[in-house]
Amino acid sequence: MDELTKFLEDHGIHIGLIMAGLSGAFLSISVNSNLTPWQKLVVVLSGSATANYLTPLVLKYVNLGDSTQYGLAFLVGFSGLKFVEWMIVKITKGVTKNKKP
Repeated sequence: MDELTKFLEDHGIHIGLIMAGLSGAFLSISVNSNLTPWQKLVVVLSGSATANYLTPLVLKYVNLGDSTQYGLAFLVGFSGLKFVEWMIVKITKGVTKNKKP
């Protein structure tokens, strides 16, 4: 592993997950052609960041193996901020459910 890859991974950036999420985000903007250039940029950046940081969390949450990580990262990148909204709802329901009255 070269120094740059190690540096990035030490800081929570996984190139493979970002690339898979980026691919999903690019597919997402090709499906929705009504976006402005700035909106497309936000979709691509948020999709790849979401895939990078949330894919490991989802893998653990739904008990999937590492062999599914790039496919999941692609789907997370494709759905982008909608996925973040879904995760917030799930986490909020879990926290609320576990609170004692």
